[in-house]
Amino acid sequence: MKFYYWVILSIIGSFFYINPLIAYNLRQISSLDGLSNSSVICLSQDSRRFLWIGTYDGLNMYDGRTIRVYKPDINNQNSLSGNVIRNILETDDNYLWISTKWGMNKFSQKENRIEEYYIEFKDDAFMDQDKKGNLYIWNRKDMISFYDKQKNRFISLPINEVKETSDFVNFIIDSNDTIHIFRNGIIERYTVDLRIPQHPQITRHANFEHPVPFKHIFKNKKNIFLVDERGDLYVNNSGNYRLITNILYLMNQNGGIISSIIQDEKDILIGFLMGGLLRLDSHRN
Repeated sequence: MKFYYWVILSIIGSFFYINPLIAYNLRQISSLDGLSNSSVICLSQDSRRFLWIGTYDGLNMYDGRTIRVYKPDINNQNSLSGNVIRNILETDDNYLWISTKWGMNKFSQKENRIEEYYIEFKDDAFMDQDKKGNLYIWNRKDMISFYDKQKNRFISLPINEVKETSDFVNFIIDSNDTIHIFRNGIIERYTVDLRIPQHPQITRHANFEHPVPFKHIFKNKKNIFLVDERGDLYVNNSGNYRLITNILYLMNQNGGIISSIIQDEKDILIGFLMGGLLRLDSHRN
C-alpha cells in the first residue's frame, strides 16, 4: 500500500516543504475565506459531514463552500461561553457538546444555539460517548462525570488519581464501551455499569501495554488513532490495533504537535497545532 500526502488546509497561510518524491496537491483556506483564527485546536465532522473547526478564537463550521463562525456575544445568552474551543463532540440526539476555556456548552444543531452551560468544566475538559449515546467528561485527575439525560445533570465517578501528568492527555471510549484515559504515555482503562443509571458504578482494568510510550491518541466515530514516540500511526476500530504508516517526517515538518486526527471516508485528516491540516490518502498498488 502506498501513501500520498498533501496539504489541504494551510491555516496559518504558510507553504510547507514536502519531499518531491511524494505526490501532493495544495489547497489553502485562510482568514481571507472566513476562518476565525490560524491555530486549529480540534476538529469534528458531524452526521451531515460538515466540518467543525475549533480554534483559539472561535468555532468554525465549514460546509465545503463557506465558513460560519461562532463566538461569544455578551448580548446573546445563547452564544458560546468562551472563544477558545478545546473540544467538540456530536451526540446521537443532534447536539454538539463544545468545550471552551470558560465552560462546557450544549449546542442544539436544530435551533442553532447554546441551550445549556456547565461552567464547572473549564479549560481542558475531555469528553466522549458510549454506544448508547451516554456522555462522559473527564477534567479532574480523580473524577469522571456522567451526564444524566433525564435530569440534565452530571454524576461524579471516582478514578485513580495521578498527581503529575504529561503535556498531552486524552479521554476516549472504544466500541466495547471501555473508557481509555491517556496520560504520562500510558492508557488506563475503565468500564461503567449503568444497570441503575442514577447510580453508575465504575471499575478499573489493567493498563493497555505498548512497546514505547504513546504521544497522541484520538477518536473519530468508531476509530481510535494513536501515534507513539517513534511516529508510528495506528488505528483501532474493532479492538485490534493496525499500523497505518510512520508520520514522524510530517510531524517534524509541521511543528510536532498534533491537535486532531479524524477520518473522512477512506482518507485520514491530521491537524497540527501550528501547521494546518494534512490529508493522508491511501491507494492500493
